Amino acid sequence: MLPAYCLACLLMAFATAARSQDAEMAADGAHLFPLTQTTLAGGAIAIAGPAGYCIDRQTWRDDGESGFVLIAPCTHTDGSDAREGAVAPLVVSVTVGPPGAAADLPEPAALAELAGMPLIAGQTRDGLVLVHLSDGGRSAIPDGDARHWRGAFLQKGHLLGLALYAPEGSALADAEGAAFLTALRARIEALNRSGPR
Repeated sequence: MLPAYCLACLLMAFATAARSQDAEMAADGAHLFPLTQTTLAGGAIAIAGPAGYCIDRQTWRDDGESGFVLIAPCTHTDGSDAREGAVAPLVVSVTVGPPGAAADLPEPAALAELAGMPLIAGQTRDGLVLVHLSDGGRSAIPDGDARHWRGAFLQKGHLLGLALYAPEGSALADAEGAAFLTALRARIEALNRSGPR
């Protein structure tokens, strides 16, 4: 089990990265072609979203050992107008902790407690911890649902944290959020089987 102080430090790092994500690059304002894949933690961990979702370049942070990025529909990250058949709106944060900071995954209740939000449900399956929280989602996106999902898993000695925020009433703020994070974790694992590209 992850010592409480290690998990608390890692969650604080996750929160700090999320709050400071737009300070330096927001002034740029350039709309670039969609970025479908990137690496974090000095190139150690490859990150990509499911089809139709892209990396938000302006949120990318990497200090060589850890990192942070947001994933959103490509129509939102490349500055284009919404297209017919666009994917469901959401924002997912991906935080990569420093190597060796966590040897074990937190229990769902511990993850919710350290996040400081009420737990609706939680589970650990195939190395992925998922928690459904009843609060905190509205502060992340405009017209967001209060409910949101968080996840954690280990990859190449790094603890990865995921947080999914969806619009009010979205199925992704409910049961479909767990399926989305499970698919995202599978995508990240597949990318990292033979190392980042």
